[in-house]
Amino acid sequence: MKEGMTMTGNDYELSLNKLMILFLIEKAGLPLSNTQLSDFLLVSDYTDYFSLQTYIGQMIEAQLLKSSKISSHTLYDITVAGCETLEYFKNHIPESIKDDMIIYLKNNKYDIKSKFDVVADYIPEKNGDYYVNCVAKEDNKNLIEINLRVTEKDEALKICDAWESKSHEIYKQLLYSLLE
Repeated sequence: MKEGMTMTGNDYELSLNKLMILFLIEKAGLPLSNTQLSDFLLVSDYTDYFSLQTYIGQMIEAQLLKSSKISSHTLYDITVAGCETLEYFKNHIPESIKDDMIIYLKNNKYDIKSKFDVVADYIPEKNGDYYVNCVAKEDNKNLIEINLRVTEKDEALKICDAWESKSHEIYKQLLYSLLE
């Protein structure tokens, strides 16, 4: 653990780490993946991987966080109860740690934001088809959302992969075509 985190007990460390997770997600302003949470908390040596997973699970169970699955990513977002808890206990996070988190978010904001501004996912249907949902967002608002039905899983996967790299181009072409 970081030197500034010498705790008087395991309960305090547990509470501090949970508050840090809430603070990081709230300040990011959008849901974060396990990898994104790990990038800060593990690399900065605030906790270990297994403890982080335990904290996340406990916070979901306590309804401080909610999880959603998009493609192969699980994203964690703060709930209303999580916001209230953070607001009440925010002063328990040392300013130096808050500063570290804010600097991390500033230095990585484009990587964090761009990773989930463009998402695609597919859902198998009972009839054997696949429903593909592709979304591109800007400032948490949908720019474009396309829903497709395909017959093969390979097609669904190919569309999801292509959407990540071609969504901006598709959006521009569609907009241009509609405005002609």
